[in-house]
Amino acid sequence: MGIVTTDDKNYKDIAEAIRVKTGKTDLLLPSEMAGEISSITGGGEVIENEKYIRPTEWLPLPQREETKDQIFILVAIYEDTNLPITINTASKCAVSWGDINNTVVTGTANEFTFTWDSVNPDSLFDLWGYRQSLIKIECDKDLLTNLNVTSDLDIKEFIIYANNPKLFIDGKCLVNIESYELYFRNEVLNPALPPFGQNFAGRATYLKNIVLNNVVKNSGYWTFYPYQKEYGSLLNEPKVKFTETVTDFRTYLSSQKRIKVLGDYILPNVDRAEGAFLNMNSLIKIGKVQFGNNVNMSSLFKNCLSLKEVDSVDTSTSNNLNDFVNGCTSLKKLKISVKNATTLSSLASNCKNLVNVEITDDEDKKESVNFYSAFSACENLEKISFNPLICNNVSKLFTGCYSLRYIENANFANATVASELLSNCKSLIFVKNLNLEKSTNNSNAFFRCNNLKIITFAKNECIKSTISFGECTNLSSEMLNYIFETGLADLTGQDTQTITIKGCGGASECDVTIAQSKNWTVVR
Repeated sequence: MGIVTTDDKNYKDIAEAIRVKTGKTDLLLPSEMAGEISSITGGGEVIENEKYIRPTEWLPLPQREETKDQIFILVAIYEDTNLPITINTASKCAVSWGDINNTVVTGTANEFTFTWDSVNPDSLFDLWGYRQSLIKIECDKDLLTNLNVTSDLDIKEFIIYANNPKLFIDGKCLVNIESYELYFRNEVLNPALPPFGQNFAGRATYLKNIVLNNVVKNSGYWTFYPYQKEYGSLLNEPKVKFTETVTDFRTYLSSQKRIKVLGDYILPNVDRAEGAFLNMNSLIKIGKVQFGNNVNMSSLFKNCLSLKEVDSVDTSTSNNLNDFVNGCTSLKKLKISVKNATTLSSLASNCKNLVNVEITDDEDKKESVNFYSAFSACENLEKISFNPLICNNVSKLFTGCYSLRYIENANFANATVASELLSNCKSLIFVKNLNLEKSTNNSNAFFRCNNLKIITFAKNECIKSTISFGECTNLSSEMLNYIFETGLADLTGQDTQTITIKGCGGASECDVTIAQSKNWTVVR
């Protein structure tokens, strides 16, 4: 039996290609083609967010009626519960309290008091020991425009099917909410979104599921920030539609620890995005990200421990990339544009598995850039490509980069601070074209670079301030003499500076008079 064919030429071509590649002649159904292609190409990692599963012991939801506006509220009733709930609406709505008598009332203002005995004992949720009641509010389609709920009851689930209601919820009733679903039939601009307000999960301790249908944001900012990080964490990405007028995106999903994959965020006028995805421990993959000019992207992905790449993120418009991927311990490569950036402080610090870094759009850059601690503690960093002339601060730039063996271009001619520049780079062997002529602080710049053997200079006499090569055990007397003679500036008539060579292999045999004749103090 041959491969299934169809009049669609593209389908036949694909099917034939699979047959040739695999040698299979059995019937190939359309549903099987994706799997065959995946096996040929080696597949690809499919990343999905964890699915929210409504607890099976919760009371079942009523059938949705498309001709009505409906609200379903699941409340938990404990043995000591004796609490009223007040519901106000702008139009007359039928309210079913879900008590033993299934009381139904009609009106714009309704109140009911729940007690342990007022609800069905068979509704017990064994895991947490509460009984349940399902409140149902409904009116004709498009008539529900205002909803005001006041109570200290323990609401677990809140579901709204309406057109454009103004929502207000007061009291402590949403502290333990687990699921909130809002379905608007038409797009609604900047609705009030209980239990959240500007701080989206401000009072919700256990919120796991949120569904927002036809919600549009055009100004201000929302933060889906969990109230208690150890409990509250969404499983799904909020589907908010942002218009091009949005300018503020900061801390949007900060500390949401269970979301694994995010979609695209193309927001051309956003100028504040700091911490938007901060501390998202489970985030593995994100779609295309593009913000406006001069956008602050500091801490955008800081401490996203599972994030594997940020190639889809456009940084060319950012003026601030401080802590951009700091602590992203699963990141292995980083390609980043600094076209508009002025500061990269701690850009990729503590990225312990980062191996390769490529910085782009830096060749013709006129602005100087702060690189303070940009790659400190990147223990596996082996290669970096960038233009050192744009740096104004390289203090701690490569501190603790244990795997870094070569610096191909160390011409930091415009850097004014270089303390601990390469300290504790224990695999470092060769530094080429070193230039620190403007730096006024070089303390411990090469401290404990145990394998450092060779340094060359971009120009003569380019070290003018106190510097340390302490415990560089493989620096020979010949190399130390070369540093004294070629690298150290002649400070005759100026303040004396100090060069520390204590612990260097050639410290005892080098000719310290070369440095001393230039008004340098040698510590060995």
